[in-house]
Amino acid sequence: MKTAHRRWQGCPLRLHPRAGLAPLELTLVLPTLMCMLALMINFGVAGAWKVRTQVAARYAGWGSVAARTGSFNPPPDNWPANATREAVSGSNLPVVDQLWNSQADLLAPAVRGPVLSSPHQTVVVPVEGRLEMDEEVHRGHAQVQRPLPLLRGATRDGQFGFNLNEDLMDNCWQFFDLGFQHNEDMRALDWYAIEHHELALLDPTLGGSYQRVQRASRALRENPRKCELYVLDRDHELARYYGRADDFYPRIHGCSMDVEDVSMRLVRPLLTQIDALPCTIGRRFSNMYRDWICGLEVCHRGDAAAPMIPKYEGLRRMFDSVTVCGIRLPRLMPCPACPGQCPCPPIPGPDNCDPQ
Repeated sequence: MKTAHRRWQGCPLRLHPRAGLAPLELTLVLPTLMCMLALMINFGVAGAWKVRTQVAARYAGWGSVAARTGSFNPPPDNWPANATREAVSGSNLPVVDQLWNSQADLLAPAVRGPVLSSPHQTVVVPVEGRLEMDEEVHRGHAQVQRPLPLLRGATRDGQFGFNLNEDLMDNCWQFFDLGFQHNEDMRALDWYAIEHHELALLDPTLGGSYQRVQRASRALRENPRKCELYVLDRDHELARYYGRADDFYPRIHGCSMDVEDVSMRLVRPLLTQIDALPCTIGRRFSNMYRDWICGLEVCHRGDAAAPMIPKYEGLRRMFDSVTVCGIRLPRLMPCPACPGQCPCPPIPGPDNCDPQ
């Protein structure tokens, strides 16, 4: 052991030339690393708030689309109280979609406006241009100011902010947004500024069709037995009992340019509804008569219900003889007593053709 100790003592200790510089290098580069880390954190926070501001602006724009009440919607989560989000008036898009403009049919004046000329240039029809895609642009606006999480001296006030707009196309082509009362209303009356007497100038066949429709309409108005048609949409008994008259007129629902499709999908269901019309009307009136008679008897007004009993019995005999309806009406039985005080139905009016 003594020999080994002396041998170690005789060996000089040799150090590396860069020994001890690592802590110094770390000390020198640490501020730069910390600065880069702070910039990364600031960049990530700013990017997240930019996305939040875009979402808030988009929500504000959607809140005003198609008559929505977006002003009452709650703000997005983590949205500061001092930040703003609102819907502002947008402007028309400067350039319409390239695919839309590449279709020759969509470039027709009848679709895009502003005027439509007849083949013989005898009349010019102003077109509303309601199918133009670059209209009714809604814009949502959001603005936010947030403090920098680190290195606040990097900006003048130590904050960053975003003032963003988001443009949204409004799908305002539904009939209620276009100002129509019903989906089956004629769009042409609103989109094309043309009078009926000008149809013959555009196309003689259209003028002839319009004249035929006018003659048919006049024949209906002058029909001496038109009061018998009131049961289809303005029956006085239904209006007196229910407060309104049912509309039993069969209607075509849908549109197609294919003749076969129109025949199979539109016309045949319409014919089925017409064939079932007696059953539909008879079922509606039988239910009304039965409830009305019972209501009057419970209120001790059986004398007022007497004129409706033959009507119900006539419907019952009709359903017994017509098997196509597939129903049988029960005989009138004594109505059960009403617990407590029951509301009495109205007294039936006279049987006449006056819808009032």
